[in-house]
Amino acid sequence: MHIHVFHHTDVDGIMSAVLFALGFRNEAGRYNYFTFTPVDYNTTWQEEKLTVPDKPDAIAVVDFMYHSEAEYWFDHHQTGLGKFTLSKINFKGAYVPSSHSCCQVIFDTFPSLKVFPFFKKLVEEVNMVDSALYPNPEYIYKGQSFGVKFRLALLSKKSNSLYEELINLFIEDSTALVKLVEYNQLPDILDYRYLKTVSRIERSFEVFKSIAKKNHQVVYYDSTTLDNEFFDRYFSYRYDPQTHYTIYITKTKSNMFSVAVSRNPWMDESNGLINVGELCSRYGGGGHAGAGGIACDTYEQASLIFETVKKYLFDISTEN
Repeated sequence: MHIHVFHHTDVDGIMSAVLFALGFRNEAGRYNYFTFTPVDYNTTWQEEKLTVPDKPDAIAVVDFMYHSEAEYWFDHHQTGLGKFTLSKINFKGAYVPSSHSCCQVIFDTFPSLKVFPFFKKLVEEVNMVDSALYPNPEYIYKGQSFGVKFRLALLSKKSNSLYEELINLFIEDSTALVKLVEYNQLPDILDYRYLKTVSRIERSFEVFKSIAKKNHQVVYYDSTTLDNEFFDRYFSYRYDPQTHYTIYITKTKSNMFSVAVSRNPWMDESNGLINVGELCSRYGGGGHAGAGGIACDTYEQASLIFETVKKYLFDISTEN
């Protein structure tokens, strides 16, 4: 059986693709064949005809919004359904918005994964990264766990071929997963990217402090002309731990634009903070409670959304 897997491009998306393939292969037969395509948020995902290189027996989507062509779908994002409702869709898999990661959803679905203790440890680490369960802002950049290092490595220049190589490595070479989870040892193709990011992250943080502005507990900035910097959505909370929200415009690798929004991961609804994913969904984007994004075709469109959402965040921060 040939399954084509569409996956998100962060740590959770990559590891969700790995766990789905391993879990499916363990329980349905070891000779199942998988191909992978990374996807990122855009405004027309649910209306597009999915492009696959061959004619697969099934299409799977993991850690990403539901698509009507998907036979298998796993997600945990509150906005993962998009325009669909659970009563009107048909899929094999699981949708658990309360879960800390898609990896957790998949791990809970396939009993065979629970046989190996390092999978549990892997999922716990992905939960920390995807739901920002870090002990403090400095740990995001100074921590030595494999999840922190993996995430920092992916801040380097994105590459679809890198994602495919990583997923296939972890699927076909179990020792690579063991080394990662038990010994915090990144594969060589990630290790040099991690070192590259570490060497530049402090410089980028200094640049960030020079352009970031704050008003009503909201940090905002425009990074579209600074392609060589590693601006990270957690910079604001490292800069000022009392920040409630961050909003910024960035340019994507396809020369489109994105409005990114996040809330302080050390605060939650009990502090009066809103669900950021739901906010982004109002403008055609998506995400989860702590972070979301809105893809835009032009800078003008992104700027308009940026100003509108920024004002809204100012207003609710003033109320709180």
